[in-house]
Amino acid sequence: MSAPVVVAVAPESPAERAGVVPGDRILAINDQIPRDVIQYQLLVDEPSLLLDVDRGGLRREVGVEKPAGSPLGVEVDSPLFDRVQTCDNHCEFCFIYQLPPGMRRSLYLKDDDYRLSFLYGNFTTLTRFTESDLERVVTERLSPLYVSIHATDPGKRSEMLRNRRGGTSLRWLRVLLDHGIEVHGQVVVCPGVNDGLWLEDTLAGVADRFSDLASLCVVPLGVSRHTSEERMRPHATGEAAFVVDTVEAWQQVFPARRRSSRPTGPPGSSGRSTGRRRRASGRPGWTARRRPCVSARGPAPRWPCSRANWAPRCWSRWSPRSPTGTCACSRWRTGSSAETSG
Repeated sequence: MSAPVVVAVAPESPAERAGVVPGDRILAINDQIPRDVIQYQLLVDEPSLLLDVDRGGLRREVGVEKPAGSPLGVEVDSPLFDRVQTCDNHCEFCFIYQLPPGMRRSLYLKDDDYRLSFLYGNFTTLTRFTESDLERVVTERLSPLYVSIHATDPGKRSEMLRNRRGGTSLRWLRVLLDHGIEVHGQVVVCPGVNDGLWLEDTLAGVADRFSDLASLCVVPLGVSRHTSEERMRPHATGEAAFVVDTVEAWQQVFPARRRSSRPTGPPGSSGRSTGRRRRASGRPGWTARRRPCVSARGPAPRWPCSRANWAPRCWSRWSPRSPTGTCACSRWRTGSSAETSG
């Protein structure tokens, strides 16, 4: 862990009066070693400070007295004093992979650090989020955070992130929301990957499971000439129009979903589930004698009905009827041949 280095001291500030100068390395504050600027700020808000400072290789102690909560008057060189949590996803659409060569090294750093999400609004996928991270976020009320969703279906999200933890890491999003942390979501729409019915599936999944998000932004894929991913391409006009129409339709649904409680059963039920959860396989949904849909071209995506309608013969969790039309299953089924045994 590196110590924060003082890069500037405000004139007439408590730090200047105590003798702190640019170039000082702050090793500890009241015998505590800060690991980032968040913890640093909490420590320096105290009225009485004892700074353990390294100046030119010599250690000295600097005492500071000031009103509680008043600024110390010191600017440090970095927001993180320990190692940044790097991203271990390998998304096809990642803008880092689309940068030209020969630029400064810091531009190629992929971070997936919740602290940078809190400080700067960076989006995190939560694939490297841990119990200790959750404890700190909840205890220190590090809010708001910004989370990349991209897809709510576990298989599709793992495919897009190229990380098997992508299918399970959204559980942290639900826990964060349950603890009152303000979270903003993001969906990057990639044509031919998570648009069309998959976008319907994602928006329905958000409405069902994460309706208490502060906001959800749906953004188009940006492609540079430096990308090497074959599937990444700009949106065609029709594809872009479908995304816009879909988002506008769902914009009418989300305010109502935020005001209502989350449903626990299909329409017409007493609010209780009539089927058991498929916990062993990891597939969410109602399992009471329901069959997955299959298209004429072979198996449909795992949730072809987009979870947007309570449809017979569909492995679907109930959520509000899709505002763009009927259940997508009707678009995948091809008569009796569409059904599979199971």
